[in-house]
Amino acid sequence: MFLSPAAVAGLLAIVASNQSALKIENSRLTYGSPGPDRASAQVFPGDEVYLSFELSGFQADANGLAKVKLTTEVFGKDGKLEYKQDSGESPALDLFKGGKLHLNARVDVGNKTPAGTYKVKVTATDVVGKGTASTEKDVTLLEPALAVVRAGIYADQALRASSQVFATGQPAFVGFSVVGFTREASTNHPKLKVELLVKDDKGAIVTDKPNIAIDAAQPNKVPATTQLLTGEFQIPLNKAGVYTLEIKVTDLANNKVSQPAVLKLVVVDVK
Repeated sequence: MFLSPAAVAGLLAIVASNQSALKIENSRLTYGSPGPDRASAQVFPGDEVYLSFELSGFQADANGLAKVKLTTEVFGKDGKLEYKQDSGESPALDLFKGGKLHLNARVDVGNKTPAGTYKVKVTATDVVGKGTASTEKDVTLLEPALAVVRAGIYADQALRASSQVFATGQPAFVGFSVVGFTREASTNHPKLKVELLVKDDKGAIVTDKPNIAIDAAQPNKVPATTQLLTGEFQIPLNKAGVYTLEIKVTDLANNKVSQPAVLKLVVVDVK
């Protein structure tokens, strides 16, 4: 089954109080929220699914507060409901008159969730205006394999504030996890190499292939029960542009290489 159910309303904005019909736009799968769009709807066990969107057309109460509730549902084979979670009411203040809420729902995928095609559906309810709107995306869960999962780009080293757009002079922190690795027979310890490749908008490589090694000889052993390893890269941003980040892992114990996780990074000059 799907584990750690969560529907996280990332209330970054801001809604006009006099709009009418509730409407969902720009529905997409992302790496975190706000974060880069996922190029593929394929995920691996141990990953997380973010369905992000913008919501407009809801009403505010007498105090200028709008209230929205998200209901997240996951349907499996033959339309069977596998998971349902209600976020509860989340208030939003109409401070900048933006007219939209930037929202997301997140679903954690368990390591033992069966492979197949799942439908993720999110229904938004305007608590004040009583309207509803829904969006849904199909997600293909692949068989367990060596993979980079839970990737994201963050503005902080604690990996809490995800983003896609940064300014020159900022560092960007690239977080990730690895699943599906093996262990060396003699040490019962994984031996991995994780690589980050950064390309510019013309496809030219701009990094010197930074990598992180998890060596079987290192003193701090990974516990035998561990199925997911986490790590991060730090990137100094000193040039504006649109970049593509590719994260891949090599299992040195059996020479298998994962398919890359691909994320877009936008860097702008602030003057």
